[in-house]
Amino acid sequence: MHVDNAIVGATSKPYVVETTPRMTMNFAAGIPHNHPQYFQDDRPEGIIAPATLPMAFFWQMTVRHKEFWDSSVLNENLISRLVHYSESLTVERPLVPHEKISVTGEVMALVPHRAGTHIVIRYRGESPEGELIFDEFTGGMMRGVTCDEGGVGLENLPPRLQIDEDTPIREVTLDIDPLAAHRYDACSDIHFPIHTSVAFANMVGLEEPILHGTCTLGLALREIIEQEGGSNPAAVRQVRAEFTDMVRLGHPIQIQILGEVDEGPWKRVHFQVLNDRGQKAIRNGSIALTD
Repeated sequence: MHVDNAIVGATSKPYVVETTPRMTMNFAAGIPHNHPQYFQDDRPEGIIAPATLPMAFFWQMTVRHKEFWDSSVLNENLISRLVHYSESLTVERPLVPHEKISVTGEVMALVPHRAGTHIVIRYRGESPEGELIFDEFTGGMMRGVTCDEGGVGLENLPPRLQIDEDTPIREVTLDIDPLAAHRYDACSDIHFPIHTSVAFANMVGLEEPILHGTCTLGLALREIIEQEGGSNPAAVRQVRAEFTDMVRLGHPIQIQILGEVDEGPWKRVHFQVLNDRGQKAIRNGSIALTD
């Protein structure tokens, strides 16, 4: 299967979504991260959404692609070959319930890869007044799909964060509940049967379902907020990661903090996540936190 470089620059129709307390609370519960900023709605300042909630928006635009994208950009054949591969999400401020957000997508790059083609789409979320709330570059690996020689658009992407440290300064081991994927599926509304269906996982060559990469990322974010971010979810300003191996349900993971970098208004925490086989489920991970 082949995808044409001409799709770079294609844009989506806007997806307009209104956040609700149920949406934001459920998303936090799906990770789970039981924090008062997510659940204690009697606080004078109210509650906020987890920083990674925008990932649920781009997923809706993917599975409902006929509403938002031309079929040359996203279609059933391409989506069936798509695996979440890279993520770079910048949030200007936390999302809160009862606000409308307009999300638009633009194809930024097609990059050849030994496994297929890495497609990167930029999603921008804005308020009705035009305030930028989040800016996300999400990359999918289209397995077995080719693009024109050399690809196109690499210069449009944020510089790749290559983390050379590999010795953790702190680490935590987490047990993954066998039903973690079902809980995250229901709470986040990010549904793909490779995470919840044994029959589907077997059909695509896996022994069993695997945990969502975004859920693994959410668990890492939770631990970094608690250990490095003063237990303040509102401090998160950027989340970056590459999803490079599988997390098996019912098996532990290790979240390893590799170092910290002072970037002026931000503190950037570098991390990786190892699965139960010692392979990097997430590499080149970083979380940027404000004071």
